[in-house]
Amino acid sequence: MKIPILDDDTFISQLNKPNSDVNGLLMMRDATVIDDVKLDEQLISQRNIEETWEELVVAGPITVNYIGNLMVLSSKKDFAFTSPTDNYVYQYIKYPNSFSATLVQVANQIYNAFINAHNNMDRIQLNMQQIPNHLNSVLKLLTSAGPRLIETMLPISL
Repeated sequence: MKIPILDDDTFISQLNKPNSDVNGLLMMRDATVIDDVKLDEQLISQRNIEETWEELVVAGPITVNYIGNLMVLSSKKDFAFTSPTDNYVYQYIKYPNSFSATLVQVANQIYNAFINAHNNMDRIQLNMQQIPNHLNSVLKLLTSAGPRLIETMLPISL
């Protein structure tokens, strides 16, 4: 099958049309077997990666639960931290005279960390949703556009 090379104006008009199958510009006739040792090692280690992620994802809610239980217990009787020396300065604790206030500080920092992680995951998800459209545009560009247009538009699409 010969893929036609379009002039720049025709290509731009075709690129703006909403189609997801690229009008059958590319066809795989023969399946190829990939024999790559590194790929095999990655697939084998994939299970270990997934197990690690499972442990990391479960650790967040467990930590929040422990902090909540500690806050309930500390609400009964508050106490101050005892410093090892008289002029010791705590680096991260803002209120060393109150265990409850320190727990609230830790809970607030956990909250901020989870909010930042959530916002970053949302941003990643939105960017991932754009990948199929970008790939479709690049595929159309590489298969149908002229060399000058490819040279101009390909870096923008990537």
